[in-house]
Amino acid sequence: MKILLIDPPWILKNKNNLWKKVGSCLPSLGLAYLASVLEKEKHDVRYIDSTAERLAVDYFSKIVDEMKKEDYNPDFVGITATTALITNAYLIAEIIKKKFPDTKIIFGGVHASVLPDEAINHSDYVIIGEGEETFAELLTNKDLSKIKGLVYKDDKGIHFNE
Repeated sequence: MKILLIDPPWILKNKNNLWKKVGSCLPSLGLAYLASVLEKEKHDVRYIDSTAERLAVDYFSKIVDEMKKEDYNPDFVGITATTALITNAYLIAEIIKKKFPDTKIIFGGVHASVLPDEAINHSDYVIIGEGEETFAELLTNKDLSKIKGLVYKDDKGIHFNE
């Protein structure tokens, strides 16, 4: 499967502003661990570190257009976010869902783990806590109700697994 992992940016628009100078000096270790597990399972994984690449939210429309030109339609997009970055993460999810309506959006990270009932309103799935095993199981078509740490929605409502 094609998996896109995203560490969202601090900035909304590609203009000079205070937030352009704010960010982490390290990549998201959680996404790096996740990418490692998924690659071991032979999935095609791409990773976007918005801080390292100095990307803004408004640039994601262009990124998605480039992926379409390459015929790279991700099956799943995993987005991690802290509370400080969650609004930008939700905006990115919206951009991706408009261009790739069949792509499943998964939220993880600190904010989604603390407020999964909020994050599920912007995604198809939320992973609570450490995501390597949960994400990998999700890709196996396992019964969703049996995947620990998963929040998902269906026609019966929102489900919070242990």
